[in-house]
Amino acid sequence: MRSKKTILIGIALLALAILSGCYKGEKNETQNPFVHLYNVPPDGSVMGAAPVIWWWGTDVDGIIVGYQWIDITAEKLDSTTVAKYYSGEEPIPDTVFSTDSTDTFVWHYTESNADTIFLLMEPGDTMTKHLFCVRSIDIDGDTSDIECRIYYRTNEPPDSLKIKENEDYPEGDTFWVLNDTTWDWKGIKIDWTAHDPDNSIILEYYWWVENYDDPSQIVLTSRMDDSVLTSYSGENPNDGWVRTTNTILRGPIPTGHWRFIIQVRDDAFEAGAADTFEFYAVHPDFDPSIDSVAQAMADTTYPHRMLVLFAPTFDTVVSNHAPEFYSSIFDRLVAEGIIQGYD
Repeated sequence: MRSKKTILIGIALLALAILSGCYKGEKNETQNPFVHLYNVPPDGSVMGAAPVIWWWGTDVDGIIVGYQWIDITAEKLDSTTVAKYYSGEEPIPDTVFSTDSTDTFVWHYTESNADTIFLLMEPGDTMTKHLFCVRSIDIDGDTSDIECRIYYRTNEPPDSLKIKENEDYPEGDTFWVLNDTTWDWKGIKIDWTAHDPDNSIILEYYWWVENYDDPSQIVLTSRMDDSVLTSYSGENPNDGWVRTTNTILRGPIPTGHWRFIIQVRDDAFEAGAADTFEFYAVHPDFDPSIDSVAQAMADTTYPHRMLVLFAPTFDTVVSNHAPEFYSSIFDRLVAEGIIQGYD
């Protein structure tokens, strides 16, 4: 009994010693987290548009909750500042301003150990130097020392662009064209695809419709698809360059011989390959997509006209008699004042 009591007293004294020890001396300071960039791609690498860059981090007295990375176009800063950022001699602020204050570079947050970095090209450059840096953040909000790499971005323009075949709208055929789509006319759909040797993820397209016999007459461009409500390039929502890979042709395309021309450019704003789609358009006077015409037709006040497109598919014998047969019908319609004439 006495030995059991002795053991209990000993345990109590040990617990008291441990508890009292926790409050003796100064409180341990927390340590900052650590981050390291994998050497893939290595420092000084020359790359294309959008490499995937990896890193890892740890915290000896806590956990890592996220990372921040920044991509700085080196030519936008003076070389001394870039060197100090790279070596860690000078901390990189939350926002970095270019030397002429026209560009800003900010830290981007992610919880992933990797990200796709869109290394932009400076217009006119054949190679653009980038300073890429990363830091980790622990659960207390402390950040690690910054680790940086120098990367170089080169560029090759897109090397192919192809308008896809559409059995409903074969090239060289004749199509109805209205100012807008209706419940029974869905427009002329054109799809395309392109390839960039740099594997640029961002490809943009500019297209226009020009008169086949007079290319200076351009009646429609991709600006009709370009707005702040759609995918657009840069800070200009109306420059006509779009990121969609299809369009619906409609609008003020008069009756005539036309061609649809489209060109592609990459994220370095360098234009590449182009393709052409030739077609004939017939734009009727009685365009039901125009509200006033639709209302007049509904009120039976529209002066209707008849339009006939004739492409004989009969055999030779029947085809020889077809013009005489239809001419008698049209002559009678003219005589009765139903139509003004025919051709």
